[in-house]
Amino acid sequence: MVRILFMDILVRYSTEVQLQSNLIHSVLEFFVGQFGIHSPELRVQFRAWYLFDRLLSKFQKDIAPISEQILSTFTDLLVIRPPMILDTSFESIDSDSENESDRDVFFDNQLYLFQSAGLLTALSHSSNFEIGQALIRALEGTINENLQGSRLNQQGAHYVHHSVMAIGDMAKGFDNAADVSSGSRQQTGTRFFYPASETVLKALSVYEDFSQIRDAVETLTYQMLTPPDTLRLFEIRGRYG
Repeated sequence: MVRILFMDILVRYSTEVQLQSNLIHSVLEFFVGQFGIHSPELRVQFRAWYLFDRLLSKFQKDIAPISEQILSTFTDLLVIRPPMILDTSFESIDSDSENESDRDVFFDNQLYLFQSAGLLTALSHSSNFEIGQALIRALEGTINENLQGSRLNQQGAHYVHHSVMAIGDMAKGFDNAADVSSGSRQQTGTRFFYPASETVLKALSVYEDFSQIRDAVETLTYQMLTPPDTLRLFEIRGRYG
């Protein structure tokens, strides 16, 4: 409880922290360590993931030069895991799951980390977004692995659904970057996410009978597609319901 309250206070008074910029490094160090997002205690871990995402949004201007360095500290947490149904008393702010009893609470909270990864990728001054590209390729790989005939089952759908949602939340975080002009962000984002969108559409055609995959793709589509692609969205919805 002390750790959770401490992180809450840091986020709540982040403006005061920014007034003493020498404190930012220490605050980030705490968040990415074993008392924050890498805590072995799930309750602390889940709350830290949500608060970490909020903190990064507030610190954007201060962390842009070290965004890739920050992202590299938690790539180990950006791995899609087997189904993990937990007691729903664990805190989960938002959920896209249809059935409350079947919610993967771990993943619901993990999405905040993917959103943070998207934000940090957008803030990066690297033209190739090496770490972000590696994350997207890993998610694409997970989707492709589960498009094989022998894996077209509920577990395969689990991995595809979670990978699609993760890509969508990376796109959401990418779009929330404040110090990137909207035109430049849209251009770069389209180039960055386009290969993944092709993989997602391929998955949709294979898993078209799985409603959770259709819902995940629709959520991602609204987050990723640029205005000229709106007609394609209606084409997808018409084809797959």
